[in-house]
Amino acid sequence: MAQSADAELPELAQVTIVLLLTTSFGLPTSAIGQSTINPHAWCTGLSGNGPGPTLNRTMIWIPEARAQGGFSRSFNDAYAAKGPSCSKAADRMIAFTFEGQLNGTKLAQTGDDQFAIFATDDTVRFKGREWGWVTKLTDNAILGYYQDPLTASGLVYCVTGLAADNIRHTFIVTVSAGWRGGVQTTILRYIVDGKVRCSLAVPDPQFSQAAYTLWFTTHRTENSWDAGNGVGVKITRSYYEPLRPGQ
Repeated sequence: MAQSADAELPELAQVTIVLLLTTSFGLPTSAIGQSTINPHAWCTGLSGNGPGPTLNRTMIWIPEARAQGGFSRSFNDAYAAKGPSCSKAADRMIAFTFEGQLNGTKLAQTGDDQFAIFATDDTVRFKGREWGWVTKLTDNAILGYYQDPLTASGLVYCVTGLAADNIRHTFIVTVSAGWRGGVQTTILRYIVDGKVRCSLAVPDPQFSQAAYTLWFTTHRTENSWDAGNGVGVKITRSYYEPLRPGQ
């Protein structure tokens, strides 16, 4: 659902979260609560007015995107990269985790004004599989989501009952295979601070065959509101669980 400078904004998707032993995604392992970011593992982009993302060894800060005027879409992005070349890093994965703070608002007039932290297998048009978290800036609610236009589920959401409260939390999404009604499904669980908040079951048996890129974004389509400084996404750790041989 994120957007790069030459991309259309995607639809949102939904995800599952569970606690797993994780492998670092370009980041050194560290104790929970310790801020560690490898700047060489991430790249950023922006459009429109206002400040863009900040990237250093302690955090990735992605401020609220500022509108260009009218209904032109604006965005601030950070995405996993292979190195200084900023080529996008992709891997088959069954879970991802981030620690950070989401500081939202309820001032937006449209659900297209939002934050999202997700994994995607389409970093050009953002029309493929996506799974992760989204905060709509109309009501400040944090949702899980899954998107896959190739299956019957399309775009689905999962209600967590949480708001973007500007307090540091640990967010995890996990993926597992299962059966429902004789149909093979992909089960997504969304976990915050160790508690499963909601889950989804989608008919996508090929989910694990795709390679995903981690993406963080804020974007908006209209400029009739301004929440001031401090609204945005702050990430202090991020890593994922790769799909291992035989899984």
